[in-house]
Amino acid sequence: MNKLVLAVPVLAALVLGSFLFWSLGRDDASTYEAPAPGPASTREEPPTPLEAPTDSWERELAPAAPAATPGTLAYTFRPGDERVYRLILEQGVSITVDPTRMGLEGEPTTQETSVAVSGRLETRVRAVDGEAVWVSLRLSSLSIVQGADAQPAKPEFREALEKPFLVRFDPTGRPVEFVFPTGSPTDAVVFARGLVLPFQVVLPPGTAEEWTADEVDSTGSYRARYAARRFVDGQDRPFARIEKSFDRYRSIFSVGSGSGGESEVRLAGTSWLDLAGGFLRSVRVAASAHLGGIEVAQDIEASLEGRLDFVRGASTEVLPAERAELEAALASGQRLAADSVDPSRALFARQRREEAEARLADVTLESLLGVFAAETGERAMSQDEYEAFRVLVLLFQTRPEAIQDAIELLRAGTVGARAASAIVGALGSTGTKAAESALIGLADGDSSGRV
Repeated sequence: MNKLVLAVPVLAALVLGSFLFWSLGRDDASTYEAPAPGPASTREEPPTPLEAPTDSWERELAPAAPAATPGTLAYTFRPGDERVYRLILEQGVSITVDPTRMGLEGEPTTQETSVAVSGRLETRVRAVDGEAVWVSLRLSSLSIVQGADAQPAKPEFREALEKPFLVRFDPTGRPVEFVFPTGSPTDAVVFARGLVLPFQVVLPPGTAEEWTADEVDSTGSYRARYAARRFVDGQDRPFARIEKSFDRYRSIFSVGSGSGGESEVRLAGTSWLDLAGGFLRSVRVAASAHLGGIEVAQDIEASLEGRLDFVRGASTEVLPAERAELEAALASGQRLAADSVDPSRALFARQRREEAEARLADVTLESLLGVFAAETGERAMSQDEYEAFRVLVLLFQTRPEAIQDAIELLRAGTVGARAASAIVGALGSTGTKAAESALIGLADGDSSGRV
């Protein structure tokens, strides 16, 4: 089986958002925009230079004296608070497909890719309603490149990402819900969600120095372990250094690569919480993971390094008009729970059906597989092959009978190696029970080919 780009949608905390969808480029219109910035600043927080975010500041703070009293770890959410952070995130993914797990001949093949993101994250507290804290987030000045040759994301994708969206947090800082403009492209939604979740720092009630928190990212659910040490700086300002870690997923969501499976994770994060201001000055995260399982005949190795650094902050009045705009956004926006296991399937089923109806009007399984060259040399997909692969995924998602037909072609050995690899990759990317059952049947050597 030849080497292909198997377009497995990303496991977002470790395999960020669906960057393999970038080449599509979408221009979906939105029905609302987040409110414009408020009036002139009434309160400012000390800035950190963007060019050297917090490294020197951390070196100065780390040896400072321990705090005399424990103090409560808590965020301070005030309507009108604005903060700007510098965001950097880099990750790499290696996907190995073993055809022998599916009863096919061939040697395991590996595809590697990477993505690097940098830019600014602008936040503004819009409202605090009891346990619900509504914060608008906006990514700006984004640079997104993929692969060793640093291919940039399409401008349309970057523009979709830079549209403001809302996140509802609880008072501990846990993301609860996302609200995106109506018509936001699925790939941008998945990607933006995947940029936020790795940096979550959930605080405990009271003055605990060690605690756990049940959390989710776009890969799965896990129990994070936290430990805090409190310090004061040279100006007697209190800070807390918070260490976060976890080493396994309790469950792995079905995001293209199937549910279940095995996971080995090593995540270590360090955050600096400004106790006086009640906000994060800095977040660092580094992770590596192995995700695998016989169900999909794929093994995924992933690594991630990210940092979020405070640049400047201010506070402005929230005007009644801004509150009205918030309510309109909540009424018309696309809402997505933070623990949604598959946003592309759960939130955008209608969008996918409409796209499929348009693109599958005159398509057959045979015509799609005919696009893949009969050659045996290893290379990445051509543009035509990539487009055929995307349509093949849509075909499997909307016409389950096509999955059975594809399995029978694999069993009969009547398709070339590149077409066979495309079928396997598309089944792994489909994210439906029928596709997962087909892959399990291949892995179990089901000679009947029934799925």
